[in-house]
Order: sequence, then structure tokens, then C-alpha cells
Amino acid sequence: MTSPTHPKTRSYFQRGLFDGLTSFRELEGRISGLATKGERGDAFEVFAEAYLATVAVEKAKHVWPGASVPHSLHKRLALTIGDKGVDGIFETQLGEYHAYQAKFRTGRPSLTWNELSTFIGLADHVEHRVLFTNCDRFANVVKQRTGFYAITATISTNLNRRTLSSFARGLKARVSRDNQRLRFRTKTKLSTAFYPRCASTTVPRR
Repeated sequence: MTSPTHPKTRSYFQRGLFDGLTSFRELEGRISGLATKGERGDAFEVFAEAYLATVAVEKAKHVWPGASVPHSLHKRLALTIGDKGVDGIFETQLGEYHAYQAKFRTGRPSLTWNELSTFIGLADHVEHRVLFTNCDRFANVVKQRTGFYAITATISTNLNRRTLSSFARGLKARVSRDNQRLRFRTKTKLSTAFYPRCASTTVPRR
């Protein structure tokens, strides 16, 4: 699994959102229990990144959620990343770039064209547009678009205790690396503060 880069990964790992999961339904329940729509959306995006990088069918070489998408890809694919638009990009084993949008809805309602049209329009220059959702149904007009496919609630059939444990291990590794970097930066700052570089001296000529 590639190292997770979603900015909320650390937060949800520390809150134990992915601990001890045995099924996708269990994860849905935990996400549904989060207080706000924004929190639920962020949590599902963290899960989407882990899924795309881990599950064999879609397993990506690289996954870039949100702001981590390289500037060169932004420019090349003419992308706008953000709310209601593209949630991220992943590179397939064949070197293709797919744009994805993650949509989590409590109760699995049918997604409307209005909810998806911005994403479809903004990702016109990408080989494929991917809807990643826990819902089973979405507008037929979206299904008719070329270069589009969906990873829907059927993702639960690809998940088992072992796969979910893999997600958790990947998230733990990311948090561990972040902690090590933070400790290193803190140590460096403290060293600089208490032991400033000695000013160079010039030996006077005789």
C-alpha cells in the first residue's frame, strides 16, 4: 500500500475510526455516527484512498487525494480540486490517470445528477472518471457518460477482516512516519534555538 497522504488520515486514525473493523457495514455505521456532513465526507475520502491503493482490482500505483495532487498533474489534466469537484487522482498500473469523487450518504440514497454533474464536467481531460460511493444507485445519465465507471456499495464484497486490517496497518504506518518527522523538526528547532551557529571570525593579518 502506498503511503496515505490525505490530511485527515492522522485525525481519524487517532480517533480509532478504523480499529478492529470486520465488515464494510461496520465502517458505514461508524462514519454515519460522525457529527457533521464534512466529517463524514472526509472520513470516507480517507477510506477511498486506502481502498484504491490496497484492493487488487483497482490497486493503484499512486493515489493523490485533494491538495496532494502534483501541480504538474493539475496543469496537464486541467483540474479543479475541491468541494463538489474532483476529490483526487490515482495512477493505474498501466500508467493511466483516473479522477475520482468520493460520495458518502447515510442510508444509501440514490445520487442525483445535480450531485455529480460538477465532477463529471471538471474531469473531462482525464482518461476515466470514477465515482466512489457507498450508495447502490445514481442517475442513469451519469452511467451513459463515456470514460466513466463507479465503485459502489458492492465494494463490501471485496472487503474482509484481512483487507480492513491492511487498511489499519497502512494508516498506522503513515501516522508513525508523521510523528517521526514532527519529532525531528521539533528537535532541529530546539537545537537551533539553544545552540545557534557560531559567528565566523576573521584572523587579523599581521
